Amino acid sequence: MKENLEQQVEERTRSLERSMRETSAALAEASVYEERNRIAQEIHDIVGHTLTSTILQIEAGKRLLYKDMQGGVQRLNEAQDLVRHSLNEIRGSVHMLKEDKYADLANMLHELIRDTERNTGVIIHAAIHDLPEWLSTAYKKTIYHALQEGLTNGIRHGGSKEFHFSLMPVGDRLEFRLQDYGIGARMIVMGFGLKAMRERVEQLGGSLSVDSRPGQGCMLRIDLPYQMQWIGEKEWKKSRL
Repeated sequence: MKENLEQQVEERTRSLERSMRETSAALAEASVYEERNRIAQEIHDIVGHTLTSTILQIEAGKRLLYKDMQGGVQRLNEAQDLVRHSLNEIRGSVHMLKEDKYADLANMLHELIRDTERNTGVIIHAAIHDLPEWLSTAYKKTIYHALQEGLTNGIRHGGSKEFHFSLMPVGDRLEFRLQDYGIGARMIVMGFGLKAMRERVEQLGGSLSVDSRPGQGCMLRIDLPYQMQWIGEKEWKKSRL
């Protein structure tokens, strides 16, 4: 009786160990897959935004070459610098994804807006209100890349020369609004960038919608709710992830 009981315990222990190994392997595989997707999205956002800006710089340079050789060469040099900067960002994304380079979100957004205006010639009216200091990196990255993707799509697909952007806390959520004044569309096709953006937002418990009509531009709406997060061992703060 005792031997049978010991044998059963050993069998269950071995079974539990196998289950733990299988679970660990599955979790490791899921983590690798998630990290790979995150890297792919980081690179997609950087490359898409940079290519759009670079193409506009090159087109402007080509036009200027016939009228103002020096000005045209300057534009082409700026395009070259932009590509070089983008390559450095991609390398940084691959090697430093875990660092919180988005610590000062408002400053990062303003920098993105200034760079986009300078490199593409568009006008971006921005209203970034006081943001909670405790926003997590996941929130910050989602907001930053949403603006990057929205501007890129508005310029590349909508041909927009002007944007209105606002980001503000409203009640228990963050409201993100980006309006472009491009050609608009009767139907929005969700490409890789928009699908990845929606997935990020939904992982944070938020919602994303895109409204557009021919001739009336496009509106990107994102709502991100605040949720309770355990920080440290003994205190709760509002946040997510």
